[in-house]
Amino acid sequence: MDFSEKPDTRTTATLPLLQEALAAGGNLASATTAVAAALLAVALSYSNGAFADSGQQIDARIRAYLASQLDEYAEQQGWQNPQITYKRTVLGTSLTLPSCASALQLERLDEGRGLLERQRLQVACPGDGGWQQVSLVTPSVLLPVLVATAVTDRGAPLAAEQFQLQEQDVARLPRGYYQDADEVAGQIAKRRIRAGQVLTPNLVAPALLVTRGQTVTMIARQGDIQASTAGTALEDGQMGQLIRVRNQASDTVIRARVKAKGVVTTQRQ
Repeated sequence: MDFSEKPDTRTTATLPLLQEALAAGGNLASATTAVAAALLAVALSYSNGAFADSGQQIDARIRAYLASQLDEYAEQQGWQNPQITYKRTVLGTSLTLPSCASALQLERLDEGRGLLERQRLQVACPGDGGWQQVSLVTPSVLLPVLVATAVTDRGAPLAAEQFQLQEQDVARLPRGYYQDADEVAGQIAKRRIRAGQVLTPNLVAPALLVTRGQTVTMIARQGDIQASTAGTALEDGQMGQLIRVRNQASDTVIRARVKAKGVVTTQRQ
């Protein structure tokens, strides 16, 4: 439910005071003093809540409740700088209620526990002449996530400056997301990334440490003995992958594991 702003009659009511004071022969200084006094009264009425709109009170109470839920949920999910918003549908009661002089009470009526589930919330004004209102509330969490600023071709290296943070609804990110550019810097695009596309884990692959046709160092170990020779990679390889490598000295092809950039180790027999 959207709360539209209403004209504030308390503020606009003070404006004719200036005209009246000047028309009565007062000078600008005295007229300004009268207006300032009226505005002070308006400010005090805001602070003591005497003229608070019930819709604003309910909105503030629900937001406080959701914010407390968000703190715990964000820590569990590892979210950075989340923002929460919601849509509200009032059930079975009038939208027009008198303002409440006491702190509003809130109770969740459904059996759900999740933050992002639709929630049935009852907000009540306690005491004589009090009231209660039940609403269906659908929360949404906005997260700043990495979005591509330009096209990145498949296999191209990723750099932090290729992305910027944009707020997205986490419910619309089922494939995941990244919030830290350093987490992907140095890796490669697994497939073509469009400008404006949210960066997801299925678009990112570890950087190639060995490329096909590259001369690599082949290291063989047996106990405390280590030997190395030159080889030619017959496949691309990422950290930990087994690839085919041709020994340049013997011309034999073996399978070796990528250990570092340009380095492979022979598989133990």
